[in-house]
Amino acid sequence: MLWQDEWSDGLLKDKFPELFSFVRKPKCSIIFQLDKDTAVAFFLPLSPQASAQLEAMQALFQDFSWDMNSEDHWKYIWGSITYSSSKAYRLLIGQQQTSPLFKWMWTSGNLGKHKFFFWLLLMDRLNTRNMLIRKNRHLDDYNCVLCNTNTEETCFHLFSTCPFSAACWNSINISWNTNLEPLDMVYQARISFGSKIFRELVITACWVIWTTRNGVIFDGKAHSLNQWKRAFKDELGLVRIKSKKKIRDVLIRWCEIFP
Repeated sequence: MLWQDEWSDGLLKDKFPELFSFVRKPKCSIIFQLDKDTAVAFFLPLSPQASAQLEAMQALFQDFSWDMNSEDHWKYIWGSITYSSSKAYRLLIGQQQTSPLFKWMWTSGNLGKHKFFFWLLLMDRLNTRNMLIRKNRHLDDYNCVLCNTNTEETCFHLFSTCPFSAACWNSINISWNTNLEPLDMVYQARISFGSKIFRELVITACWVIWTTRNGVIFDGKAHSLNQWKRAFKDELGLVRIKSKKKIRDVLIRWCEIFP
């Protein structure tokens, strides 16, 4: 199988995990992939990371020496014809390395809808206007609605470089180093902020930026920093109810001094 047999240097599903998440037929053969168009083999649109991994995989195909006349010789994925229950167990459990930021997110005190939204944001799968372009959806305007900079609405712009979002972050004393990769931005900001409620604040702030954006687009609402602050504080009140006591107490004290 293309993705789950070790015919190359390691498993392709582990080498290109983002691309594998878009695969239509995870148990396909190599010849299936070679014969099919991208739209048949994958769910579109691909994320930027998946697109880069697709190019790397195609380069791997071009560099690989194919012998159509040779016979297949089957062996277990760990390189032996002898079965081992311990090796099979480790294989089934999986050993893919993921960012600890995802565990950090899921264990926060936020509401479930906040966490799922933030997961989509980290995975670059939010339906921003940039995503709609990648889905070949036509809009009259693909620019950010929260600012007047005439900048295309991407996740990166909407939640970090947009002037309105920047004002929101400044109001809660969180700053981003936009020269870093998104996950590294979060790590650095977390260290700089220096409080255990950083993740609850960040996830809630992103959620309220998103709902503010949706209000402008779908309901024609006006937006301002003061309106955002009120909505943020209201949403944080729901987070306080759900949070564990040690987080709730810090949130209460923080909200008391939040303007």
